Amino acid sequence: MRKVLFEVPSCGIKFTGTLRDKEEPVMAENFWEFLEKPVKFFSHPTLSTGDLTVLFPRPPIEPPKYIGDQTSPLVEDSPYLVSGTEKLNVRAGELIWCGWNILFCYGPSCTEPLRSGGAYVLQVDEECLEDLEKAREDLWNHSFLYHKLGTITLSRMEE
Repeated sequence: MRKVLFEVPSCGIKFTGTLRDKEEPVMAENFWEFLEKPVKFFSHPTLSTGDLTVLFPRPPIEPPKYIGDQTSPLVEDSPYLVSGTEKLNVRAGELIWCGWNILFCYGPSCTEPLRSGGAYVLQVDEECLEDLEKAREDLWNHSFLYHKLGTITLSRMEE
């Protein structure tokens, strides 16, 4: 199992997630390659519930190998951005890789009834969901209370 470390420097929170190599082998590998070195993202939470954030890295110099959006999803079963238990619904801790940026469902209630365009490549580890909730609140507060850029760094955890 390949793991990714999430670090939110503004609140000192760290947590881990596990790649879904079996379910999404091609896109999980593409995401892993993207994390060859630690990548710093800025967080842009949705304006509705705040339980979904788009994570943007520095723009690439070369076009990404894969790129997905709502009209041209990366994978056939690209999830919808609506919380629930059905196959194409999302749950807290799901990371959706779009080939360059990330849609990160970091809370229990997503209400954006749109196709994500990406692949569900990582799940935050169950034992880390409390830390994910603390990080979610901090990133949300950065956007809406402090009016400062919230950042999160993702890196490979070597075994």
